[in-house]
Amino acid sequence: MEDMSRVIEKKRIVVYRNTCPRCGCYEEINVEVPDFAFEFMNGGDTNNKCKICAERERMEIEAENVRQRYAELIQHAQIPQSFLTWDVEKGNNTLARQILDNKDKHLFICGKYDTGKTRSAVYNLFLQAKRGKWCQFVRFSDFVAGYARICKMASENSGDYIRGFLKNSILMIDDIGKRRITETACELLWDIFDRIYAEDERTKIWITSNKSLEDLPALFENRDIGDAITSRIDRMIDDGRMIKIEATNEQKEQK
Repeated sequence: MEDMSRVIEKKRIVVYRNTCPRCGCYEEINVEVPDFAFEFMNGGDTNNKCKICAERERMEIEAENVRQRYAELIQHAQIPQSFLTWDVEKGNNTLARQILDNKDKHLFICGKYDTGKTRSAVYNLFLQAKRGKWCQFVRFSDFVAGYARICKMASENSGDYIRGFLKNSILMIDDIGKRRITETACELLWDIFDRIYAEDERTKIWITSNKSLEDLPALFENRDIGDAITSRIDRMIDDGRMIKIEATNEQKEQK
């Protein structure tokens, strides 16, 4: 009687004939199996993807996931389509570069109309969204109008409204100071800056304004809150957390 250990050691070849369903590539695959397992693995025809096609499919799935994530980020950012391109000849390249160099800081971008503040900031916001950051653009008037509606319908949800915006890596508020800043807008700005100043939030805030920091308090209906908010911005600038960028007409661009 043959020794059992020698039986177990015996090997036999099982042949699988595989045809890739994607490219039609045919190959025979020889599998060496123990003798005792031969009757359970008797080869045959298979239709599995070849290694090249399997890798290609993996890469396609990965690319599609990236595309979907990109689309989600851009949709969430709410960036107007007109801001998704950059004109090197007409754009304020100096300002755009300053914003890019300080993208990881809070930014107060001020300057007269037609200096390219919004376009320079929004295009940089777009670049950060493309790189995977959760960003959001909002016009100050729309920001305040949304807050006012929440306060009117269910004031207890006003905190959730603000926290929703502060989930972003970067929140850009455009055109603060274009109009008189109402009591409701005062409350909203105070809450935003109170949270950011206390560093409870990781959100970086980018602000554009046609007014200088010195002129901004006069626009608040509640001058005390205006002074308090401006004071906090000043302190954030002094300690390096916020950068004040003054836009000029060096390279003129339509806003």
